[in-house]
Order: sequence, then structure tokens, then C-alpha cells
Amino acid sequence: MKSQIRTVILFFLTAVFAVSAFMLVRQMTSYRAGDEAYAEASEIAAIPEVTETETVQQPTEQPQQETQTEPEPAPSADPYAQALEQMGALARRALQPQGNVRALWAQAARRMSECGAAIRDGGAIAVYLAEVKAQLASFERNVTASEAAELRWVYRLRDMLISQYAYLAAMLDYMQQGGKSRGSALYTDPAGKKPYAQLPDAFTFVLDDGSRGGRVQEMLYRDGACVFEWRPVRPIPKDDDFFENVWREYRETGNVG
Repeated sequence: MKSQIRTVILFFLTAVFAVSAFMLVRQMTSYRAGDEAYAEASEIAAIPEVTETETVQQPTEQPQQETQTEPEPAPSADPYAQALEQMGALARRALQPQGNVRALWAQAARRMSECGAAIRDGGAIAVYLAEVKAQLASFERNVTASEAAELRWVYRLRDMLISQYAYLAAMLDYMQQGGKSRGSALYTDPAGKKPYAQLPDAFTFVLDDGSRGGRVQEMLYRDGACVFEWRPVRPIPKDDDFFENVWREYRETGNVG
């Protein structure tokens, strides 16, 4: 009996080690791919190299002279070129001696899990929605990376905050349209009831009546704002396009006529 237990424990530890090794290799591969992608983008956007040994020379006192600054290049009309220029400028501003991007990433992930996961409270959603909007407005001033390799986290954090803003705004709009708990989302509603009395008040909810089942919420994110529209669902096509039917028709008629 003891030998069987030892065998089971040994098998379990071996499995844990194998999974951990796989995850480590996968993460290292991801980091290497990110470094290669950054190196390629830096050539396009002209992102400067930053090393730990780089020193900042203090300006020496010299007679004041009129200096002529070179005018900044005119923005390109190509939207893709504009996006590259903006992301290059973001990278140059973000590189600082002290970086905070990883801490901001962890904080944003935790806050989203608190109010935008399966249990959703309208008040908490509205509060964090305002926080995300403020973070996006001050992103270029407040988010920093201590080295070039961390710049990928800057871009990912920006994308994550935009996604959070869109999803949280959609949740809030759904509640404002009268939406209630359904599917995998429980929306806290003081007018409802808890399934078990010992649960926290956050589990107080009202089931949706299905009146919005025939409508679809659509959202457009533009210039930092979300615009919502609710439209009727489109009917499911009645075409009988199963593979077997299409193949049989092809063999009989060649799908002609």
C-alpha cells in the first residue's frame, strides 16, 4: 500500500515538474518573440537604444545664444504611418530611469477582476470606469519603462486599458438599458434576493426577463468615447449548406443551375 502511495506521489510530482518546465519554456519563447518584434518596430519608429551605462551629461554654462530648432516633421497622411509615429513617440517618452508599467499592469488586472468579472456591481463598475478613463488620459505622462525590453508592457497596458474601458462601458450601458443577471454574469441588484442567506450582499440579484433577447448591443470606440446602439438580431440563414448536401448536389448537378 505504501509503495502504491509513493508511486502516486512520484507520478504527481513528475507531472507538476513537466508542466512547470513546459510553461517556463513557453514563457521564454514568448519573451524572445517580443524582443524580436520590438527590435523590428524600433527600426521603423526610430526608438533610441537605452543602456544601463548611459550617462546624462550636465550642461555647462555658456553664453546665451540664439538657437534654431529644427521643425518637427509634418505628420504623415497615411494612418498606419501615423500610428507608428505615435507609438514611437510613446516609447521615447516612456523610457525613464524608474519604470512602473508592471505595477500598473498588476493593479489594472486586479481592479478589473474585482468589478468586471462574474459578479458585477454597477457602482463599482462606474468608479473603475472613471479611473480607467483618467489613466488613459494621462497615460503618456505617467506610464514609464526602465528599459527597452519593458516597452512591450507599455503597449500591452495601453491596449488592456482601452479594452477594459470598452467592456466596462458596455456592462454599464447594459444595466442602464434595464438588463439583469443572465448567463454567466450576476449583476448585483438590491431589489432582488440571494440564493443563500449566508452569501454576501453582492450576490443579491434579479434574473433577466429575456425582453432583450431579440436585440444585440453594438459599440463603437472612437476618440476615447464609446457609442452604443441596440439593433434587432438578424435571422439565422435558412440555407441548407451542410457539407453532405453540398457534396451530393455537386455530384448530381455540379452545383450549376
